Amino acid sequence: MLVYVLVGAVAFSYKTPLLAWIQGGGSKHFFLLYLIGSFFALVPVVPFGVIGGVMGATYGVWSGGVFNWSVSLTGSVLMFLSFRYLFAERGRRALEKFSAVERFNERLEQNAFLAILFARMIPIVPAYVVNVYAALVGVRLGVFFTASALGKIPINFLFAYLGEQLFTSWRNSGIVVLAYLLFLIAVYLLYRIWTARKKGSVS
Repeated sequence: MLVYVLVGAVAFSYKTPLLAWIQGGGSKHFFLLYLIGSFFALVPVVPFGVIGGVMGATYGVWSGGVFNWSVSLTGSVLMFLSFRYLFAERGRRALEKFSAVERFNERLEQNAFLAILFARMIPIVPAYVVNVYAALVGVRLGVFFTASALGKIPINFLFAYLGEQLFTSWRNSGIVVLAYLLFLIAVYLLYRIWTARKKGSVS
């Protein structure tokens, strides 16, 4: 959380020259930003929420949200393919550190699509674990892509909206964050109902 705050403060402190650079470069800078954003989504050196906020401040809610969503999805798919075909052994060693893997595996066995969808919408397990584990256990690319694409929509548009509103209306930002928290609670309740039904059917 501290890293998020510090990096976010630095990014938005240089908002004006950054936006001027982006807008001055047109499509050339857009493509470069897409590559940079995909890299940060793939290797989270800088919190992706900061990138998403800057894109929202630059391109607005809808264009910025689509940009964030496509970049985040690109990074996830690249990581999925990398660990399936290139770094499987390294991925297995990395996953040994996460206690959430066993629970996520149970959900994948029940329904891979819903497990990935819920994991994207609510922080059940880290995104890195979702990407790597889904690749290692043989989840089909189509299932992974579709569930990730749908699950990533809310948070990426939230990043874009907060980026657009941060310097204009703190009130609007607060309302949207509250609405998003209520959305997360609703999704979490659906997740609990789903898991309870699955446990009941197994028993």
